[in-house]
Amino acid sequence: MKLTILVGLLLNVFPGLVNQLQAQTAIEGFWQMPGGSLIVSIGTKALSFYEVTNRDKQVGSAASCYQLGEKQLRDPLDFYLPLQRSSYYLIAKEQLSFVDEGAVSNPLLKRIKQLPKQCLNKKQFNSQYQPQPLVDLDIIWNAFSQHYGFLALRGISQQQWRDKYPGFKSKAINTKNARQLFSLLSEVLEYAAGEKNLSGLIIQADDHVEMQSEQFNWRYQVHQSPNYSRRRVVFKNPEKTYLSAYLETDKHVLAQSQRLLTKGDIWGVTSYFGKIKQQNIGYLQLNSMLDFASVGTKASLGEYQKLSRAGEHFMQQVMGIANMKKYSKMIIDIRNNFGGTDQIGLMIASYFNDRKREVFSKAQRIHSSADEVLWSAAIPWQLDSREDYFKGDIILLTSRYSVSAAEIFALAMSQIPRVTIIGEPTTGSLSDVSNVHTSNGWALSLSAEVYRKIMNTPKERMDKLLSNSVTNYTNSPEGVGVIPDVEVEYLGNKHYPLLSFMAVRQDRALERAIKH
Repeated sequence: MKLTILVGLLLNVFPGLVNQLQAQTAIEGFWQMPGGSLIVSIGTKALSFYEVTNRDKQVGSAASCYQLGEKQLRDPLDFYLPLQRSSYYLIAKEQLSFVDEGAVSNPLLKRIKQLPKQCLNKKQFNSQYQPQPLVDLDIIWNAFSQHYGFLALRGISQQQWRDKYPGFKSKAINTKNARQLFSLLSEVLEYAAGEKNLSGLIIQADDHVEMQSEQFNWRYQVHQSPNYSRRRVVFKNPEKTYLSAYLETDKHVLAQSQRLLTKGDIWGVTSYFGKIKQQNIGYLQLNSMLDFASVGTKASLGEYQKLSRAGEHFMQQVMGIANMKKYSKMIIDIRNNFGGTDQIGLMIASYFNDRKREVFSKAQRIHSSADEVLWSAAIPWQLDSREDYFKGDIILLTSRYSVSAAEIFALAMSQIPRVTIIGEPTTGSLSDVSNVHTSNGWALSLSAEVYRKIMNTPKERMDKLLSNSVTNYTNSPEGVGVIPDVEVEYLGNKHYPLLSFMAVRQDRALERAIKH
């Protein structure tokens, strides 16, 4: 799970830090997000949002433009962009960027002269279902063709993608009701983002691709993820489970100020900290990168600043870095971490990092008229270090249940020389997601970014996987996951409940980590 770019967050207050009269002249106009799916119209009195797809002339798919919403402004600076209260903004070379402390990447919009032709006749999403199967097929089809980053990763060329269109169009023509249309569009999702076998190289299904209908309470996620298909197993007190054979209890986080996932999380707590029996080894279990955000922060802080402060508070006050420093080795367990926000994971990782270092880069899919997939300039990310960082060896336990923001954490940690990763490859779904809506408001999320490793670590298994991968995705864990240094296959069938398996057959990865 990773936080989605939601237009609702675009409508909150943005503090103007420059002269209002000068800002009005500079900031008014039409601005397009990378990839072209979202256009923001900034006027003197109103702020509007449009979701756009372009026509594919070769297959005859129709262009679309739907107005997401409009807000009357008291001030042209009375807004901010996705997931952040920006510290300031910059306008240079017809590009608008919003900068916020702690953000993994900051939104960059390009000025366009006018709205596309398909936006001249304003269309609103219809919350009441009205059969428009061809319209909705084209919206979904164009969105994958123009904005999705990983068709080629799954061995699907643009021509292969177009060759499938007539078959889906024929089914759309014969669609009679909402359920049939939802099922048809789900087939499109499965073809575009499902698991693929490329000459023996398994590209995992994209965990971030899903479609939801609030009206009918329907949800379809591309088939594969053990994170969502697993049978829920709840253990509120980890020390009372199989872990009691390995650990001496120090503390687990049950603060009332935190949103604990006691009904959805396999271990039942957000975090757990213990000591390996008869060993000078600490054990930190992280089951979420999301549920620290309400701890130790002030309401006045910006969105990313709040996340950063929450991570700091967790490590300093709740968990206590001093408790860890007494150990010669730390085992960090993210095998059942479903993700959350990158900022939390990167903040925690900084407490194990000995110096500031670049750990990955991030690029956005850019649509062009050509058939090739183009990416924006890669933005490198530097992982901070703390003066009181943990100086011992570190073992990171991963599995196919390590998803999204947990994978960003694993990717960053893999670049620290003292870290050894043991377990299974992670899910392989790292990208942030963009949203596209059908004409009746069904929400599609799809991945439009690519993360790449900065440092080529000597991992033979990673080199083997990447040698068979698509050129555009070299050094990217998308589809294959973050690869462990020492692989321990303990799940077998990926849909088998993790803890039930461990309870019967013991925790082989944890035992290997203790002996390493």
